[in-house]
Amino acid sequence: LDYWNETVRDSVYELLHKLEDTQFINSSPAFRQSWLHIFMQKVEDNFLFFDISTQTKFVDNVREFLKVVKDTPIYDDVVFSPDNSTILASRFFLQSDQVRNANEEVVLLRTLRQIIDEAPFKATIYHPFFAFFDQFAQVTRTTVECVTVCCVCMTFITAIFIP
Repeated sequence: LDYWNETVRDSVYELLHKLEDTQFINSSPAFRQSWLHIFMQKVEDNFLFFDISTQTKFVDNVREFLKVVKDTPIYDDVVFSPDNSTILASRFFLQSDQVRNANEEVVLLRTLRQIIDEAPFKATIYHPFFAFFDQFAQVTRTTVECVTVCCVCMTFITAIFIP
């Protein structure tokens, strides 16, 4: 993504805020780990020192900013190209809360995937437990299908052998 472009940054912010607006994601900035929010806040606070008008200047300033925050969790949230001219990938951490049971976990996963699928750029959501949420979603449907097929088969076999 061209993070130096204000329209792209606005799209990223919009996606993050859509995710935070769901009932399952904590919308407090204290629970968000976003290198872009922190960097842009520094740019606004020190606008005389940061020139982000071009891609080169933006990327150079991000690299310098990340050197300053090297001992913080956001340091590893940005991946640069081998020649350090572009940002290849980045990540943002959002915290979930208010997930009370397995059914809500499935709803959480489906809701987040729907929002991500509607994003104007390629994005991925990940949590190690998402594989289990997927299994739970499949188990419910598969269980209903199996019970239905078993009932039909038992009814058919009973009808054949009773007379």
